[in-house]
Amino acid sequence: MHNVMDPDVELGPGLPRGPDVIMDQMVNYTNFLRFISLKGVVDSIVVAEDSVLVSDAAWFSFQVTRSTIKMIFPHIMGHEWLVAMLVGQQVEAQGRSTFHFNPAGKCYRYDVEMNFVGAFLSIVKDPRVVDMLLGRALISYNGMLCVANEGEEDEEKAPVPLQDNTLSNTTGGSTVNTVQTSPTIEFCQRTVEDYFAAFAAGYEQGTTEYSGASQRDFFLYRFNSRQAGTMSTVADQVRERWYALSECFEVLAFQQKGPIQTELDDTSSSCLVESSATYALRLTFHTIQSVFPHLVSDTQLRNTLIGKVLTVPSQIIFSIEKTTGYISRISEWMDFAVAMADIIPDPLDLALVMSQAKLALDGVDFQQTSFIMASRSQGQTHTDNLERQQNDMHTGTGSRTMRIADILD
Repeated sequence: MHNVMDPDVELGPGLPRGPDVIMDQMVNYTNFLRFISLKGVVDSIVVAEDSVLVSDAAWFSFQVTRSTIKMIFPHIMGHEWLVAMLVGQQVEAQGRSTFHFNPAGKCYRYDVEMNFVGAFLSIVKDPRVVDMLLGRALISYNGMLCVANEGEEDEEKAPVPLQDNTLSNTTGGSTVNTVQTSPTIEFCQRTVEDYFAAFAAGYEQGTTEYSGASQRDFFLYRFNSRQAGTMSTVADQVRERWYALSECFEVLAFQQKGPIQTELDDTSSSCLVESSATYALRLTFHTIQSVFPHLVSDTQLRNTLIGKVLTVPSQIIFSIEKTTGYISRISEWMDFAVAMADIIPDPLDLALVMSQAKLALDGVDFQQTSFIMASRSQGQTHTDNLERQQNDMHTGTGSRTMRIADILD
């Protein structure tokens, strides 16, 4: 850096000078953003009498993190709906760098232009929100981070409310927005899409870096962790529900089906988002033991079910607070009966299978199955015996002997 830059290299009016300042900015870009890539192409060289100007077009890609918000956009820390909208997003900003070289071959002036406005507008969509975001951001006009622009001492701009800017129809005396042009609706729909992405493979307990981090961030930033007067938060309920489902079934996939429908009622404090979904759930011996325990001794039905994959349709309604962007409720209806009918077509057998199943509207009744899951390790020997017998039946290996004690142990 010192070999290329003049010791007194100019970086902009009113800004500190020198190559060490440039090095400090490189550190800031590394620490405050999740750096992805920086590409540049020299497209202009101008030779003057006493200097040479070299200019290049640049494309800078990065991911917004919590550190980005804290260090560059601290003025939005209290607006969690906007923070949640930004964290995790990948941003690509177009820019330009111009190097001014003196006759000694040293860069005596370094100009940087970075189009952060266009970059964030591609994500946030609403110019008012972008103005709120960048108006007091700690970014100088030449792309320096954590350097406030001169004259930026005006009052903090009021947060943009999560509403309006929609065309609406009036039904039954209340106004329901139907045209999806509002930043509120876009934010709520993105929240739902993030939910499907985070739980695409079921409940992860930190075993995979990407999925674990995705779910961890979703629980941290999409739910209010401080709910007065409640025994558990919505996040706790969602976590317990997914844990029970993934413990009792092998969750192969969780996918959104069909378009997302959003209802934004001006008389309500929440935005309602409805979506269809499907679950691909493989039935294992532990599924029989925990969800269908009445079938453990029914060899025929048990053998028919184990190894099969249920495709369970579901309807989900998300309630998202307008003022904070937090998810305040998730209501779900999973239709296990329809899915099970594809495997057990006989109505009498289907009725028997579903009659005592430990299921709830939103999946597994974890209050009824928790004691079974807790005792799973205690009965592992018994489980291994029955699973080994089941595997033998599928592989067609030699003789198999099942004793009454194996079932009634």
